[in-house]
Amino acid sequence: MINLAEYVGLGTITLEADSRLNDKDLIHVGDMEFIIIHTPGHTQGGICLYSEKEKLLFSGDTIFRDAWGRTDLPTSSFTDIIKSITEKIMVLPEDVIIYPGHRKIYNGKRMSHWGRFLVEQSH
Repeated sequence: MINLAEYVGLGTITLEADSRLNDKDLIHVGDMEFIIIHTPGHTQGGICLYSEKEKLLFSGDTIFRDAWGRTDLPTSSFTDIIKSITEKIMVLPEDVIIYPGHRKIYNGKRMSHWGRFLVEQSH
């Protein structure tokens, strides 16, 4: 397991996962079902949680409103985060509501307009 606690001066923290989540796994929270979308980039093991029925995505630090997560940390990759956004997030329906790890929520329609710019900038 990757732990960046020492990177930010917190010393060594040892944690053990109860279970591992893989791409396309399903998890349930109450009556809601989420699909795990593996989105490396901000971190090597980054994921998003997508509820097709509820039309929502928890994106963590992969994507924000008009920005993407940091890629200057150990295990992060600019190439991977752009690929995750363009190939896994931008293909979701435009009416999906995106809940990023920071800042304001927004919808997929806004992302699709910004995404074209993102794709152009990444080449």
